[in-house]
Amino acid sequence: MYKRIVVYMTATVIVMIGLAFSQTDQVHAEDIDQEIKELKEKSKKASEKRSSLSSELSELEKKIEENKSEQSEMKNEINSLKDEITDAQKKIEEKQNEVNQKQGEIEEVESEIAALENKIKELEQRIEELKQNIKETQEKIKNREGLLEDRLRNLQRNGGSVKYLEVVLGASDFGDFLNRSQAVSKIMDQDKSILKEHLNDKISLEEDKKELEDSRAQVEANKDELSNQRQHLENEKQSLVADMQELQGLENNLNDKLSEQNNLLANLQQKEQELQEYTMSVEEEQANLAAQERAFDQLIAELEEQKKQEQNNSVEQTSVVSNDYGFTRPTSGTLTSTFGPRWGSFHYGIDIAKPGPGVAVNSVASGVVSRSYHSSSYGNVVFIVHMVNGQKYTSVYAHLRDRFVSEGEQVKQGQVIGHQGNTGRSHGQHLHFELHKGNWNGNKSNAVDPVSYGIQ
Repeated sequence: MYKRIVVYMTATVIVMIGLAFSQTDQVHAEDIDQEIKELKEKSKKASEKRSSLSSELSELEKKIEENKSEQSEMKNEINSLKDEITDAQKKIEEKQNEVNQKQGEIEEVESEIAALENKIKELEQRIEELKQNIKETQEKIKNREGLLEDRLRNLQRNGGSVKYLEVVLGASDFGDFLNRSQAVSKIMDQDKSILKEHLNDKISLEEDKKELEDSRAQVEANKDELSNQRQHLENEKQSLVADMQELQGLENNLNDKLSEQNNLLANLQQKEQELQEYTMSVEEEQANLAAQERAFDQLIAELEEQKKQEQNNSVEQTSVVSNDYGFTRPTSGTLTSTFGPRWGSFHYGIDIAKPGPGVAVNSVASGVVSRSYHSSSYGNVVFIVHMVNGQKYTSVYAHLRDRFVSEGEQVKQGQVIGHQGNTGRSHGQHLHFELHKGNWNGNKSNAVDPVSYGIQ
């Protein structure tokens, strides 16, 4: 009787356990169906986002080409401006040489003028001397003319002639005769000498006057000619200086234009760099989204396989949930930076740092690696997609020293995927960790605070 009761109770328990397992399997299958449905929906959204990014990428490439075309045109304009500046500088140099030549000619003329002025001074001094000589000559002429006038008056009183014979014949003896003859001869010679000297002085006076007038006129004419020549050269010099100043103004304008064009070119180059960087970020985001799609598809396939196996009772149901949140800490160390505003921007994750080599980084949950690559910003980075408690998450592990997993690889919760490092835009060894509720995207609109999910 006792054995019957035991057998009956055992059978009852087995039936109840079987029913329980059947109900559990049914519920779990429904959960898997729901997860597969959600994953397909998220995969569809990721595909749409990637398609949008592809269009944006084409537009960016078009802008980059337009920017390069503008840069090419700007460089041609800059080269043309440089040629114009070189030509202007050459003309300025030629004008400067002409100005220097004119200045040399002006200096020569000024030297000649100075010599003429010295000559004029000498002539003026000579004129003063001649004036004195003329004055003296005029005085002599005046005295002679007085003497001659006396003689003429004597001649008039004596009937118009001097009776030299009566003077000679009136001698008292022969000695007196000789004396009177010599005196008369001297008087006659003296008269002749006076007349000749008087005539010569008058001729000399006229010649001196004419010499002075001619010399003064010639010097004045030469001086006037040189003054006119100097004025002409000054005018030419001023014209050349004006031309040179105009060319210098042109050169300054060209240099201003060149500076402006160089600034525009620098702005275009900066814009191109920004477009290139943004294009790289878009390409990176596009690659990440494409990888997420593949990871979604892989997760869907695995869940479908899991459902099939559970339906065939070929595997036992296992859970990847380790705690209330379903995540474990990604690495050991100190929380050095939290989620939120930081340094004038927003920090979409947390930083955990620990000094020393070989600080392991672990996957916070089981999942599929969607990306494992080197990024200009993240450095060595790993993206993993998870399905935890019916919710899809994406975790990001950045600035790794090394990576031990590759795209499409399945990972277990706690599995080592790399080590803390200092790659990318980093300042010291640490792990930058991000958690996204759903898909990762470039705007990081799905980022959540890991601390709120027990990760710190």
